[in-house]
Amino acid sequence: MNVCCVALAQNNNNKMLRDSLLQENTPSDERFTAFYDSLKYREHKSWVIRMLTNWLIRDNDGKLPLSPEMELERAQRYYDEFAGKIITKIDIIQANVFENKDFTEETGVAKFINSLHILTKRRNIEKNLLFHIDNPLDPYTMVVNERLLRRLPYLAESFILIAPNSDVPGTVAVTVFARDSWTIGVEADLSNHPWGKVFDANFLGSGNELSIRYYPKLNEQMNTLQIAYSLNNFLGTFANVDASLGVGAIYNNIFVSAERPFILPSDHFFGLYAGNTQNRQSFSIIDTSLVINASDYSLWYGYSFNLGKRKGANLYLASSFDYRKFNKRPETNAATNPYFHNKQSWLFSIGISQQNYFQGNMILGIGRIEDVPYGFNVDFTGGLRWDEYIGRRYYVGASAKWGNNTAIGYFGVGASATTFIDDSGTKSQGEFGSYLTYFSPLFKCFGFYARNYLEINYTNGWNRLDGEKERIVFSEFANVRGMRIPPDMMGLRRMTINFETALFSPLSFYFFNFTSYIWADVGWLGCEQNVFENPFYSAVGVGLNIRNERLIFNSLIVRLGVNISKPSQVGFNPLSIALRQRINMPDFTPTRPKATVFN
Repeated sequence: MNVCCVALAQNNNNKMLRDSLLQENTPSDERFTAFYDSLKYREHKSWVIRMLTNWLIRDNDGKLPLSPEMELERAQRYYDEFAGKIITKIDIIQANVFENKDFTEETGVAKFINSLHILTKRRNIEKNLLFHIDNPLDPYTMVVNERLLRRLPYLAESFILIAPNSDVPGTVAVTVFARDSWTIGVEADLSNHPWGKVFDANFLGSGNELSIRYYPKLNEQMNTLQIAYSLNNFLGTFANVDASLGVGAIYNNIFVSAERPFILPSDHFFGLYAGNTQNRQSFSIIDTSLVINASDYSLWYGYSFNLGKRKGANLYLASSFDYRKFNKRPETNAATNPYFHNKQSWLFSIGISQQNYFQGNMILGIGRIEDVPYGFNVDFTGGLRWDEYIGRRYYVGASAKWGNNTAIGYFGVGASATTFIDDSGTKSQGEFGSYLTYFSPLFKCFGFYARNYLEINYTNGWNRLDGEKERIVFSEFANVRGMRIPPDMMGLRRMTINFETALFSPLSFYFFNFTSYIWADVGWLGCEQNVFENPFYSAVGVGLNIRNERLIFNSLIVRLGVNISKPSQVGFNPLSIALRQRINMPDFTPTRPKATVFN
């Protein structure tokens, strides 16, 4: 391999940080020799690691190699042969955003950006490790931990390597590699209520996020300034604590929240939220906008029990309490605008889930390892809701979802049904939803690697009441791209089908990678029982996806489209520039019990 470990160890000015949680006096050249020997060993286990080795070490021209394979090897197989061995050493190696892959001195723009960046503090990586010295190595925990590290917003890439510890037979040394992202960013929305936002997702290298959002003066109303701060993995508990304060007329809020998600099969999660929000909302039925002010308080807790025989499988129990009071709202009564009724809910859920991961590439991004979840989740939710007008009602719901890779590609499917039932047995505000997510294996097209994507979403509401949010429109994740629909064009049933074929370019400019794609969408939205008898929408087009794996932004999507079919009163935007992901990847981990919102 093209590595000079001795030169690296002797270079006091290089920005590649080396840290060990044990045996700090180990000579640097020995530690890096062991690191690359381990990387070389793991390289033969999976095409993903062969690609990673090229990306980290061999490639020195800034381009990302594209693998012709898409085997989707399950990452756990690499760790299986080390299962049960005691961990006696943990090394952490950090790299700056644009650190050269052969560790030579960077130049030009890369050197300038690296000089501005504050590297993540070592302790922030340490506290995100699920394993410790003297623990037996568990393959599933290692796979989950790799994904957890890669999902941190301030890391562009991370992986874990294992090597036998020659000093103590039967034990292993663990090396954690982490490359920083450039975490300072700007976002903006130029729609009806425009805003701009600046943020740093790794403020002063702390792993925490500071953001400032500004709403300009509109219609003689006050400017609004909102400041938010997030403490990620607070005190190593894996709980995220968020606080926000906004002052102004368009958007005014104050809240604090804390949430710890499920991470391992035998685990617990909890959360709380307390806040007040005031903003101006546009309405569909009354064709105007009003200032809405609401206070919310929530508390939830859950625990999962490892089922043992199947890795990642668990039985979970959870409960939640929610209270909402509106201080400013539109006109309400027992049959109108139930969304704006003051209410409180106490819900319980029980379910079985299993989540594992395999590793892929060129799915949502390009040039980095992507952890694709597979597994299932079956959930039953029930409880009580007390409404200021309607009184006591029972809430019941069930959902199921499954996802896995097959010979013809990855499939994710899911369905859910919910309703409220009063003391007389009358059902109201029922909803059924289902989805299918698919992406194909890689294939060659015009000399490029390509992949097909498909998403189908269906929503059906029944026994809905009158008022706002009792009908649905096209949403961010269930729409026909480009359609500009008037507020009064709502419905009870919606179906959308979105298709893309993406061509991945091997070209790269300062780690900006380019993917071109063609797309076609169709959809139906209305109140007819047969969804296909409702108004029909369709559009086709082309687009360009620009992504830099070293930056915190989502993909920049430039989209051109042509309308094929739509009602006459519906507009169409032929050009769109936005930040978003290509598809929504299923997630099978348990979540808090919560009544669904019809949207």
